[in-house]
Amino acid sequence: MAAPLESSVVRIYSKSGKVVGAGFLVSSKHVLTCAHVVTDALGIPRTTQQQPDGVINLDFPLLAAKQLFVAKVIFWQPVNPHKEFEDIAGLELETALPETAQPSQLVTSEDLWGHPFRVLGFPAGQPNGVSASGVLRGRIANGWVQLEDVKQPGYRLEPGFSGAPVWDEELQGVAGMAVAAEMNRADVKAAFIIPTSILVSAWSDLGEKAISSCPYRGLFAFREQDAKFFFGREAFTQQLVAAVQRQHLVAVIGSSGSGKSSVVFAGLIPQLRQQGDWLINSFRPGERPFRNLAATLVPLLEIQMSETDQLVEINKLATAFEQENITLQDVVARILEKNSSTHLLLVADQFEELYTLCRNAEERQLFLEQFLGAVNNKSSLNLVLTLRADFLGYALSYRPFADALQNADVKLGPMNIRELRDAIEKPAQLLGVRIEEGLTERILKDVEKEPGNLPLLEFALTLLWAQQRNGQMTHRAYEHIGGVEKALTRYAEEVYGKLSEADKQVAHQVFIQLVYPGEGTQDTRRLATRAEVGENNWNLVTRLANARLVVTGYDESTSEETVEVVHEALIEGWETLRQWIKENRRFRTWQERLRELRRQWELTGKDDGALLRGVQLTEAEQWHQQRLAELSIEERVFIQLSVALRDREKAEQNFLRRLFLSRLLLISVPVLLMGVYTTYRKARSTLLETSRQNLTESAVRQAESIQESIIALQANLVTASKATVFQSGSKDAYQRFITQLAGQLPTQIQCVELSDLNTQQALARTCNEPLLPKAATKLWPQQQSLPNQDISKRSQVYVATRLPVNPPVSATKKGNSSDSTSQLKLLLSVPVYDAAGQLRYALSIQSALLPPEQAKRGSLSGKPVVINQAGTILTHPYLERIGKNINQEADAEALKTVVSNAISGRQDFQHLFSFEKNGVESLAGYTSISSPITSEQGQKWVILAVTRLESALYGLKDIQQFIMFATCGLITFAFLVALYYSHTLSSRSKNLPVKWKLKGWKLKKTYF
Repeated sequence: MAAPLESSVVRIYSKSGKVVGAGFLVSSKHVLTCAHVVTDALGIPRTTQQQPDGVINLDFPLLAAKQLFVAKVIFWQPVNPHKEFEDIAGLELETALPETAQPSQLVTSEDLWGHPFRVLGFPAGQPNGVSASGVLRGRIANGWVQLEDVKQPGYRLEPGFSGAPVWDEELQGVAGMAVAAEMNRADVKAAFIIPTSILVSAWSDLGEKAISSCPYRGLFAFREQDAKFFFGREAFTQQLVAAVQRQHLVAVIGSSGSGKSSVVFAGLIPQLRQQGDWLINSFRPGERPFRNLAATLVPLLEIQMSETDQLVEINKLATAFEQENITLQDVVARILEKNSSTHLLLVADQFEELYTLCRNAEERQLFLEQFLGAVNNKSSLNLVLTLRADFLGYALSYRPFADALQNADVKLGPMNIRELRDAIEKPAQLLGVRIEEGLTERILKDVEKEPGNLPLLEFALTLLWAQQRNGQMTHRAYEHIGGVEKALTRYAEEVYGKLSEADKQVAHQVFIQLVYPGEGTQDTRRLATRAEVGENNWNLVTRLANARLVVTGYDESTSEETVEVVHEALIEGWETLRQWIKENRRFRTWQERLRELRRQWELTGKDDGALLRGVQLTEAEQWHQQRLAELSIEERVFIQLSVALRDREKAEQNFLRRLFLSRLLLISVPVLLMGVYTTYRKARSTLLETSRQNLTESAVRQAESIQESIIALQANLVTASKATVFQSGSKDAYQRFITQLAGQLPTQIQCVELSDLNTQQALARTCNEPLLPKAATKLWPQQQSLPNQDISKRSQVYVATRLPVNPPVSATKKGNSSDSTSQLKLLLSVPVYDAAGQLRYALSIQSALLPPEQAKRGSLSGKPVVINQAGTILTHPYLERIGKNINQEADAEALKTVVSNAISGRQDFQHLFSFEKNGVESLAGYTSISSPITSEQGQKWVILAVTRLESALYGLKDIQQFIMFATCGLITFAFLVALYYSHTLSSRSKNLPVKWKLKGWKLKKTYF
């Protein structure tokens, strides 16, 4: 691959040391930049026509920052709109380069439309540089190329980017130099570059260094626009065209890496377009096949609709498909009617995703039924799908689909020698590049050893193309890249080897998330979201994407950034990655099952019945403990909610079991009045002890809840403070960001505020009242000392309590306030530093923790009370007591004992007699936690769970009544038995002879 962009970028300084623009290395001693950047550096007018002879100072900011190099102007095309070439300057370095500096790979192409780009520049206020990205557009009258930033957040090209190399992500090289930006219209994020073709024409020395855009596709499939470079599959393409014209369903089946997608997009589609009566579109099933199908149909159905409206219609159509309110056949008919076309061809690429990513069997079957219904009804729809051969068994397991595939599949085998030769030689011949004699045969011999390695062949040819010299691909370059067999592995290991040890660990975590572990099939790649690979890992993901090991994208329907492995050949060919997958197979297999269970839980409306239970929950707890960092926040919450449900149900079961055993015990006591009293006392004692234990456990749970909530808030707040949106300077963007942040945080958020620490003004806020104190600028250092600070280091988070100043009148009168104002309110703030490390803003949130519980009769939890070590009440169910000291309470001595015991580490309970004003006796369980308040470091908080004694003894009256009824029943039963036997014996004694009566009496007397 070409040298990375970062190794060639230079930063150009004025005489006063101010950064005025950029440039880039084009040889071992030459730098290219804009002429107006040179004049700004020398302090002369931009209209200067004569070549200046002053000294230019520059450095390589990403390789050797602040190590100044000296250069002079040797090529000059001044700013002059009337000349063919303008605003181009060539510099020659007078000192040696840094060891890691590499010239940019210049690439030329006539068509740049739609190519994604990235560029590093140095706008005002950002001397360390910022990145911008977007897509390239068409040429304008003077030959320059327009570009556009199509995303909402982030930087666009503006003054300070001039002279910077513009990296074409598709061509993998520098496609031009940034020269001008549209600054008159604030709503337009457009700029212009001088394309490489003009730079080469203007400065002849660049001609030897520029190469044509690569005709080989590396690990990517050939697309429709690559058709002119697609060779070797002509015979199969004709077979495929005939099959599509003959039948409505065609399945292209082949092994991984056989070129299924390429032959469809670069072979079939261009030929059908020439016929003129085909409307063609494509999609991948993905995790949500109906949504992805709708996304490819709506633009054909609603041609004039805006993108926002189309997103709404996509969701509507997907729902209609799922609920069978509309059929695919009806939609196809309407599309053809509106577009005046005869046939609609839908290409379902990588159809195996229907089995690997869509885990809902019912959704999968319904999706197939929709397609088969349209195809079998002889509609004007043609469906072409590409399917990996090892997933054919999955397709055949559904009988209707198996029947439809009878005589409907075309099997794509490996290329023969002649086809491979064409694929190697003809693209190069088309662009006038020679292949050294014998090199083709050498490559063919290597490919023949590894059938099915077409992606590896294309990858090796791509590397060869980048290393061509004088228009020729050579044996020497082929040996340097490691040949077909080792090119990919060697390249991947080279990229991985350059990472730091910390980044290598992150790369390990990222890559295993991008592979779906096969179950009876080969491992496949999967599309992961930014949240799944980790927000803090995204910078590394971007670097891996720049190195072409992964591909990033954006899901407009969910507003999530995505990433996937560039090709499955990387999974099969890179030994390091295979070893990672082997070591993590059990974890990743479990994690995919967890994601499916979580998705089912969301589909049920987050019903408790769909949470984890039994063995599933036990396994989840084990992985949660072992691999916490590799679980997304959503997955952690799902597991934690399942644990909470289990604990709650277990506590309820224990309570019922104890109550049942207590009542059973009462039945067995002797039928005596003293026994009744003793049993009653025992039942009361048991209930009281159980309540005391439960209240202590409740206090511990509430303490843990406070700690976990604060930790989660701190982590989310620190992560949010590093968002790139804070570099934009747009208040609207700030407001949208904090509004979205307020809805995503895990606890009840009452307010989010972004404050400018210089002006003491709020830039954006979700509430009416200010959060930060005026002295907030003293909370953090003005210069950031740890620019890469880990999220676990939370010392930068300022935490304070928010106590009510004037309690509501209604609460004060009634003494029974239970609204949100009596919750534990915390203020958390973090600094926001700009790219230069200067303190600019404070991001703050006010969160309400521990909503008051009603402590219903018989419940296992109590009302929360939080007291700090100084005795100040921070949270109380009765609002008028918040902020007071326990010395002012009627239970002052008892509360002092609680505070003292909790601070010493005890977890226990205490009787209170004036928790409420009417003197009702209460029970309180208590524990302590470290104070999270910034100003109370080393202090502790005491957490109490309080309930009335009558609530703790709920059910005692039932037990008492049961004892009485049982006792009366036993007495009645004993009386009836005694009466029965007495009556029986009396009857028998009457029938005895008189002489025996006396004996009988004696007998009875002896008997009794």
